[in-house]
Amino acid sequence: MTPAQLAALLIVAATELKAAGMTLEKDPSENFSDLATLISIAYAENEAGMNIGTGQSTLVDEEGKREVSFGPFQINEFWYKDHSDSGDTTVVNNKFTDVFDDKTPEEMEKLVQNPENAALAAII
Repeated sequence: MTPAQLAALLIVAATELKAAGMTLEKDPSENFSDLATLISIAYAENEAGMNIGTGQSTLVDEEGKREVSFGPFQINEFWYKDHSDSGDTTVVNNKFTDVFDDKTPEEMEKLVQNPENAALAAII
């Protein structure tokens, strides 16, 4: 995926979430710096250069374990944890989209490999 394709996905996702009532502290649809940051993170975490895709991360930790994150925006397995105190919110059962309602971890892995869903999760 190209930077322009990733940007389009993020702008559409941010617009959809705002239309549903979500307040965005970081808004890639209105702030170029926020948009560039998310795109840069996507490329850095994929370690695939211009071949950024929809699969699992290629990163490994110091012990050789493969990172568990998926899709073009490398959404990690923290989607069930509520991090409200730190400003994050859960992706599963998020009140601003029904795409991730009541999904199992296995279903989430598949969902966030879809670029549109990954963009929603990245914004959330």
